[in-house]
Amino acid sequence: MSLVELLVAMAILSVAMVVALTIYQGARESYKRGENVTEQQQIARIAFDLISSEVRLAGLNLYPDGDKTRPDEAIEAAFGRAIVIRADFDGDDPTDATNPEVGLSGGAYATVSTGNDEIHGFVLAKSNPDGTATGPDSFTFDADVGQSRRDGGVEPVNVDNVALVLDDPPYTLYRISLDNDPGQYGSSGFANRTVLADNIRDLRFRYFDAAGNEIAPPGGNDDTARINARASISRVAVELETLTRNPDPRTKTFGTFQLAGEVTPRNRGKIRIPDVGSTPFPPGQPGRPEVVEGHCEGLIIRWPENPRHDQVAYYRIRYGTDPFDLDDVVATTETDHYLNGLDDATDYTVKIEAINGAAMASRPSAPTTRRTQNLNTPAPPANLIWSAPAAGGVELTWDAVTQNTVPVPDSLLRDLDGYRVYRDTVSGLTPDPAKLIADEGTVPTQSSPRYTDRKAVSCRTYYYLTTAVDDCGVESVSSGEASGTLTTVIQPRTPEAVQAFFDGAAARLEWQTVRDDVDGDAIWIEDYKIYRTDPILEGTAPLVPNDFTLLTTVSGVNEYVDTPAPVGSLHWYMIQAIDDCGNESAYSQLAAPVCSFNGDVVIDEPDHREQEWPKESVKVFISQASGAYEELRLSFVNEDDGTTYLETLPGPGDSWSFSMGGPGEGPFTEGWYTITAEVDQYDGAVLCTKSATRRFLLSND
Repeated sequence: MSLVELLVAMAILSVAMVVALTIYQGARESYKRGENVTEQQQIARIAFDLISSEVRLAGLNLYPDGDKTRPDEAIEAAFGRAIVIRADFDGDDPTDATNPEVGLSGGAYATVSTGNDEIHGFVLAKSNPDGTATGPDSFTFDADVGQSRRDGGVEPVNVDNVALVLDDPPYTLYRISLDNDPGQYGSSGFANRTVLADNIRDLRFRYFDAAGNEIAPPGGNDDTARINARASISRVAVELETLTRNPDPRTKTFGTFQLAGEVTPRNRGKIRIPDVGSTPFPPGQPGRPEVVEGHCEGLIIRWPENPRHDQVAYYRIRYGTDPFDLDDVVATTETDHYLNGLDDATDYTVKIEAINGAAMASRPSAPTTRRTQNLNTPAPPANLIWSAPAAGGVELTWDAVTQNTVPVPDSLLRDLDGYRVYRDTVSGLTPDPAKLIADEGTVPTQSSPRYTDRKAVSCRTYYYLTTAVDDCGVESVSSGEASGTLTTVIQPRTPEAVQAFFDGAAARLEWQTVRDDVDGDAIWIEDYKIYRTDPILEGTAPLVPNDFTLLTTVSGVNEYVDTPAPVGSLHWYMIQAIDDCGNESAYSQLAAPVCSFNGDVVIDEPDHREQEWPKESVKVFISQASGAYEELRLSFVNEDDGTTYLETLPGPGDSWSFSMGGPGEGPFTEGWYTITAEVDQYDGAVLCTKSATRRFLLSND
């Protein structure tokens, strides 16, 4: 061949080889692209199917005994890029279906269907060369997983080394399951990981209720709002995006593939349903009750709840001091009951019976015997506040005492009897019986305790303390001190029923205690000025106030004994009520001793400033009665219109009762009344009269 022919042949061969290599490289790249895409799609479909199939089973056989009060949830945690579900995944396996479920039962629940390993979570993380997972994030959810027997309480489960912010793909998809060994709880090995797929670019979960409304991811905490939000999830949307393992040979970029779909967990909320028409049986025997002593005259009774399929309507607590004759019974729908009203320092035996809707009773539980004893002291009242209400008096309020100082078994105060209130006129008050103005009989237990001291004199400073008292009389440390002073410029009401009688060689002056001011508002008066004339002849009328001289001022009493003038002359008396502000009442009516009267006239009902229908009887009696009493005269003066109603009740006797009638009956209408009771007694040949008065409000309320 000539040189020209050789060069032409080599050129043609080179072109052919370039064309062949180009075609081969294109075919090779096409094959790699196809292989990447096929692998990518296969990974995406496998991962998507695994997630969807398990989410679809969420809640399967979660309540085998029908008891939905347990904290187990079909969806234990719901995050935007992670989900945790619970289901009886091994229910069809004859071995794994009861392992470790049998060991987990017998605590709070007679039947348990899901072990810790059947709590599954799906989340992304980075995969290390040694097979471990790493990630910058973590999430927490609450579940009943930390004990060898399920106790019905939840513990926080933390899953770390995960990726919830996906800014550095690719990631590995992991399935999380918890360890069945409760000894691993709290350790890094408690959450076990299984690799499901690699090269994941994104994973997202969205949640919808039955109406199609999207629910914000409620997370995994077991507060009421989040539990209710997870329970309302009806559909779960799963969105998965994968990356190719290798970049495109031509573009040098990674390909993506997306799968999305919605999953309905159809087992969510389903419970065990009894066979229709089945013959009812009595409930199962309740567990032995736990009986805790420590409260005065009381015991705390607790026992395990029967399974839901027992259909317990209520429980009966049988108790007594004779273990063979437990004749005292209390019914309750709870499994935690405080049994009070017992004798202290006494042994009591307790048994529990379960009763279903057909009134069928279970066998009694095993008995428990405990001795009542008071180990508690109430905590002191807090935030004692003094105020002056418009209705008069001093109002004290404080926080209700709900805690004990000794936790047996907890610090909850169950045996509070009431409160005591102490008062003094100097600071530094300590609980002292001499300073007690109200006890537990007056200030009982209540949610917002308060006491109104209506015996506070205006412009006199008082200091107060309160204490809490239990049923055994054990008293708490006192509250902080509160003090205050009532002020008024209103004149006290004039003392009424001012009378004077001979009392041997002396004259006894008596009057009705003042409990109102001239405006009709309640006040407390302790001090009274006693005025007396010089001896004047009988039949002579003294001049007010010129003929009167201040004799003395008395405090805290409504009588005064004075030495009378010689026979043939007498003293006249009058009274003024006065408070510490210097407000003085008008002068009372005049009184002079002319006879002797044995005993005191007492209006027993209605109480001063009080009256309620049907409290309609007025009762009058003579205290320290001696001798015969002729008759009782009653007068009712309506303070609104001045109408007066009179009634006479005959004697002899030392007690009378008069019925005022019911609402709308007789002459009485609603309003303020002044009632006066006069009783006659013969002092030798002289008819001596003694009276008493009282104000009251007649009301239908």
